[in-house]
Amino acid sequence: MVDHDRLSGFLNLVKPVGMTSHDAVARVRKLSGCRAVGHAGTLDPEALGVLPLAFGGYTKLLPWTKLTPKTYQGRMVLGTSTTSGDAQGATSARSGPPWPTGDDVARASMWLTGDRIQIPPRVSALKQNGRRLYDLARQGLSVWPDARVIQIESIRVLTGGADRWQFETTVGSGTYIRALVRDWGMILGHSAHLEDLVRTQVGSFSIASAWSLSHLESLGSQWINALETFYPHLDLVAVEVEEPWVTLIAHGRRDILSEVVGNTQGTIALTANHAIIAIVSGPPWRFEKVLL
Repeated sequence: MVDHDRLSGFLNLVKPVGMTSHDAVARVRKLSGCRAVGHAGTLDPEALGVLPLAFGGYTKLLPWTKLTPKTYQGRMVLGTSTTSGDAQGATSARSGPPWPTGDDVARASMWLTGDRIQIPPRVSALKQNGRRLYDLARQGLSVWPDARVIQIESIRVLTGGADRWQFETTVGSGTYIRALVRDWGMILGHSAHLEDLVRTQVGSFSIASAWSLSHLESLGSQWINALETFYPHLDLVAVEVEEPWVTLIAHGRRDILSEVVGNTQGTIALTANHAIIAIVSGPPWRFEKVLL
């Protein structure tokens, strides 16, 4: 029988189209019986793709988990801009032929790569003066959020022609693909919106090894075998701790950390019996998180 209070691990989930990230977490909580479930990297309701989840004590490991870069595949439609930047929004602007060539689309994408300033979409979960932008949009209020610095590692045109172009992009945190498509269209001299989107990679979590909700639910209690350990996903050096030190670490004894970690420096995961017991950093050594 599963002890839900001691359940820990990562779950590589595929969020389906038409479901919010919050609703996906609720489905997993119901399936697992575990209340402590958190997600990393919110995905728009109409997007499909990788949504990493953390269970139990692993929710405390998310700040040190490999969650970048992120890779997406999407379809850009030229000729129509929408209020939300995707196919769900109301039409806000139009353009028409002549349509760009493949070379035109590829050349325009080069202006978007690197460190860039991006203005997020007016319809999003971002807050402005304490209120969600999508709530303001429902009330007919048009509010532009503050610009932010983003990183776009690459954009590759996969296929397409005329007013529809399939692409793949790898980006850093905080990047809105809807806004990227909006700006891409502007460079091409066209209105544009994102028709569909699939997130194929989040750091070390790949869609190739991800689980769908329907598959997990079909497994019954055996869904627990889908949980993964921290080893492939934690962006830290791990140091195994001998048993005599474990109790002292649980009591926050910083004075013994230099002896425990030896010559290793930086931020380190201390492990015992294949489980993380603490995150420490130094020198000078201090506890970032104690999980015992």
